[in-house]
Amino acid sequence: MADVSFNDWKISHKLTAGFALMVLVIAGTGAATFYNMNRLTAARADYSASQDAIAATTQASFLLARQENSFRGYLIGLDPYYLERAEAHRGNFGKALDRLKGLLAAEPEKLAKIEAAQLAADAWYTQVVEGGAALAANPMTYQDATDMIGSDGIADGLMGAAEDPIDQISTAEAAEVEETRARLAAINGQTTMMISGALAFSVLAAVVLGWMLSKAIGSPIAAMTTAMRRLAEGDSSVEVPARGRKDEVGLGAEAVQVFKDAAIRKTRPANPPDRPEERRGRKGGGPLGKAG
Repeated sequence: MADVSFNDWKISHKLTAGFALMVLVIAGTGAATFYNMNRLTAARADYSASQDAIAATTQASFLLARQENSFRGYLIGLDPYYLERAEAHRGNFGKALDRLKGLLAAEPEKLAKIEAAQLAADAWYTQVVEGGAALAANPMTYQDATDMIGSDGIADGLMGAAEDPIDQISTAEAAEVEETRARLAAINGQTTMMISGALAFSVLAAVVLGWMLSKAIGSPIAAMTTAMRRLAEGDSSVEVPARGRKDEVGLGAEAVQVFKDAAIRKTRPANPPDRPEERRGRKGGGPLGKAG
């Protein structure tokens, strides 16, 4: 099969190929942008989830501290109001853990830590608040209740068992926030580079495509127009450009060549002058020649 050059393509095919190339560039850029936007959306969702988890752990730790302070307040004045406050803080602590469980539902290891914190907090409340309140109500055992929250008491150990898992989750989520922040920066950088590269490639492709179309269509048509003008002025020596091409430009060139050939025929005389030998022959056969 003979090779077909770009010049031999139909003009409609050239234009279609050019537009198809630009559409491919735009589609490729759009697909890459869409992919990176999805990555950005996912990274932002992870970042937000980690921030929410940190907020939930902070609230849970705060509510544990409020329970401790409420019980200490009760021991000072034996006012039941502080036991009510401790119970309220305990309920809110449970809600904070439930919220944390919802945020970390896909992470079994962290869910196990939340469960451990819940069990340890319940043990602290049962043994320290409820048990301590019973001891504090009796003047004979009041000192035993205060000893529970002393440096050698059981309260700190039980509370530490509840606080440590929450602190571990908070530390892990803080590390994930930093990792996600770095991932967001990397994706943003990649997206910027990709869009910049796509724009540069689009401009280059448009310039190259315009140059190719100009060379394949514009320049030959301009040259043919010049040739037709010269023919119209009576210059039949002009060369018709783009002959031999298989596209519409080539067909136009063949048509111009027909006009050129017709113009050349019109400039030739109807009875061309005789050659010298023909004139001599006719002269020798005349009346005077015969008389001699």
